Amino acid sequence: MTTGRAAIWLMTSLVVMTAPASAAAQSPGGTPAVLPPAITKELDARISGWSIAPATEDSMAAWRNGARNMPNVERGDYDGNGLPDYVLAIVVPRRGAVTDEGPRIDVVVFLQRRQSYRFLSISEDAGPRIEIRANAKGDPFQEYGEESSSVLTRDAFTVSPGDAGPCYTFVYRRGRFEAYWTCD
Repeated sequence: MTTGRAAIWLMTSLVVMTAPASAAAQSPGGTPAVLPPAITKELDARISGWSIAPATEDSMAAWRNGARNMPNVERGDYDGNGLPDYVLAIVVPRRGAVTDEGPRIDVVVFLQRRQSYRFLSISEDAGPRIEIRANAKGDPFQEYGEESSSVLTRDAFTVSPGDAGPCYTFVYRRGRFEAYWTCD
């Protein structure tokens, strides 16, 4: 490697290593998971020090073995307007007095509107280890404890607390997300 190329490589490496973690969610291999710049800019403006929330070990293992999306980042057309929307589980650092609670985990959605996104908070302080799963338009859908099922008329997502506890599927209807208890 020539001296000039080595210097450029070193400078590029330093820039990448010192970039803020929120600029791109990091994969286990260190490669960034792609989020539109408008989303990272909005999160940076709203929540100082945010990052993608850790997922369950099963989700991380599936992702390392070739699953299509980074855990806790899903993309779909949740509002049915034909544009890709994003749902994320993010770590929100707690401010103020020192607590043993650790960071807060929130679930947020970005609904695409032509050149911008509409920010919606779905769940605050969702728990220490959650998992978000995509549900595609046309998938069967059944509320927990109900005998009949239906078919999703648009993409949806399920938020699960990981190893134990109820999970909820969020479906966008009449201008808002409705939560349905779909597993225990």
